[in-house]
Amino acid sequence: MIIWLTGNSGSGKSSLAIELQKKIDHSVILDGDSLRSVWGDLGLSKGDRYENNYRVARLAKILHQQNYNIIVAVISPYTELRTLITHMLMPNIKWVYVSRSADAVGNSEKPYQVPFNPEITVYPEKETIKMEANRVIGILDRSE
Repeated sequence: MIIWLTGNSGSGKSSLAIELQKKIDHSVILDGDSLRSVWGDLGLSKGDRYENNYRVARLAKILHQQNYNIIVAVISPYTELRTLITHMLMPNIKWVYVSRSADAVGNSEKPYQVPFNPEITVYPEKETIKMEANRVIGILDRSE
């Protein structure tokens, strides 16, 4: 399984990923900020954001083929980009939108297009990360 956490900067993706990893056997976290520093050659332009997400998706696919459960915590700001990732990782990907109230306002320097129809939406501003992780696990267990 590949769980892809999408949400704006500061929404709680990394915290949720850490909590999910505690509950999912044989899992690996691929964190966008950490991997961006590994790549070293990418900035924050739209093209670089696409390339960062593409590289993370390729790595997730490789690790999943080796029987790891993957938890990705990357902003993935564009609808078109999420569609490309979905096609690349089908049928193994589950999208989790990590919502925050600021997403509705937007930011012209770092745009984020709110997902239309994620499998799961979590609200870390309303519930604890631990409660939201338990809810995600429960929904995923029922969908298998």
